[in-house]
Amino acid sequence: MRAVSSSDASSFNVAIRFYFDQIASSGVSDYSTLRLYRRAGTGNTWTEITAGLTKTATYIEVSGLTSFSEFAFGGDVDNPLPVELVNFQAKVKSRSALLSWETKTEVDNSGFEVERMDKDGDWKKVAFIEGHGTSNSTKYYSFEDKKLSSGKHSYRLKQIDNDGTVSYSEVLDVSIDLPAEFALSQNYPNPFNPSTKVDYQLAADSRVTIELYGITGERVAVLVNQEQEAGYYTMMIDSYTHRMASGIYIYRMIATDAAGKNFVATKKLSLLK
Repeated sequence: MRAVSSSDASSFNVAIRFYFDQIASSGVSDYSTLRLYRRAGTGNTWTEITAGLTKTATYIEVSGLTSFSEFAFGGDVDNPLPVELVNFQAKVKSRSALLSWETKTEVDNSGFEVERMDKDGDWKKVAFIEGHGTSNSTKYYSFEDKKLSSGKHSYRLKQIDNDGTVSYSEVLDVSIDLPAEFALSQNYPNPFNPSTKVDYQLAADSRVTIELYGITGERVAVLVNQEQEAGYYTMMIDSYTHRMASGIYIYRMIATDAAGKNFVATKKLSLLK
């Protein structure tokens, strides 16, 4: 409700037009239900104005006014917010952020963009979850953001109406812990063509070497050879870059931490052209 008041007590007979702007009408989904009310002052009863009214989609005009008072918009039915978002939560499961939220009501809801802040502080879309359009019952949503790097990650929801209007949720943070142990994962997909990915993790800052060998023992490529901080990593193996023919290959990881302790792991992969 927005109230309009004036202390001007001069005599007049005028018409006043009350326009709806984006702020004043925020949350109004049915303008036909709006009514115009007046009261003499604070503590007095609001009385609906029924005479001399002209209503459009953008304003209400009342004529024949001979005195000022407080005016306000109201209605005889609810004007729900386009989307009433509640219970937005973020939890951590291993390397994943589990996001969940509910809506109590929806009006022309296209859906939600899930956004994550990148290292430069910019918001990036990571998923779009389709909405339920218009609904007066509770709806439940969820999204899992997988294989996150260690550290803090910030999320928000960008709710989009069918007409393109957007609104944003609060920002939630999750923290992914550093890995507790060294590990080298099986490539995926496997078999592959033309490229595949390999995940590995470091429990401590280490000198990391990962090499690719043919089944007969010849070295095909050095995939990683550098100092890396503790955390989670993903690398790509491309058959065209390394001129790989169809067959079985072996990739080996050696990670040496500051104390000189070595972690060594070996896996096989299959290229099918």
